[in-house]
Amino acid sequence: MNLLSIFLLSTLSWSNPDSTLMNSIPTVENVDTSFSLTESILFISDSSLVSIDSVALIVDSSMMASDVHEECQIKSHLIDSLVLCGTELVGTPYRYAGNSSKGIDCSGLIHYMFESMGAEVARNSRDLSKLGEKIPMDEVSKGDLVFFKGRNSNSKTVGHVAIVVEGAGDEMVFLHASSSRGVVIDKISDSNYFKKRLLFAKRLEIEEMFDFTEINL
Repeated sequence: MNLLSIFLLSTLSWSNPDSTLMNSIPTVENVDTSFSLTESILFISDSSLVSIDSVALIVDSSMMASDVHEECQIKSHLIDSLVLCGTELVGTPYRYAGNSSKGIDCSGLIHYMFESMGAEVARNSRDLSKLGEKIPMDEVSKGDLVFFKGRNSNSKTVGHVAIVVEGAGDEMVFLHASSSRGVVIDKISDSNYFKKRLLFAKRLEIEEMFDFTEINL
C-alpha cells in the first residue's frame, strides 16, 4: 500500500469517527425500550403480588366463615342439649324452691338445666329476667327465656319463667314448671292464663356462658 492510499483511509476514518462506535453505544430508543421492558416486568411482578394477596384474603375469609359456621353449630348443639335436659323432667312434680327431679319450681327448672350443662345462672325468675337481651315475641327461638306475671294478672313484675322449645309468637311452645301441674310443655295460644300474663322474652349470650373450646361436635 502506497502513501496516498494510507492517507485516504485515514481521512475517511476521521471524517466519520462515530461510525465505528455506532453498534456499541446504546441509543435513546434502545434505552427507552429497555425501561419499558423493565416496567412491564415490574408490573407483572406487582400483579402477581396482588394475586397472592387476593388468594390469601380468600383463604382468610374461608377460614373465618368456617369458624363462624362451627361456632353456630356448637351454639345450636348446646341449646338442643339444654332443652333436651329440661324435657327429660316433664312430669316432675312442682315444689317451691325445689331443684331436682323429686320436685322443682319454675326458676329451679331453668337453673337445673344450665347447671347440668356446666353453667351457672340466677336462681329466681326476677334475677333471671335481668340477663340477656330483650327480643320481640315473634322473634323468639329455641332456648330463649320467656317471662310472665305471677298469679296476680294486674301485677307488672316478673313472677314466672319458662324456656322456649319451638315456634314464635302465637305458635310459641314453652317448657316450664307449673305450680298446679308440675313440669309441662304448653303452647301459648292454648293457654289464656299464661297468654294474658306474658311480659317479655330474653335471649341469653350462650357463647359467654359456656367454653366453646372444650366442646367437640
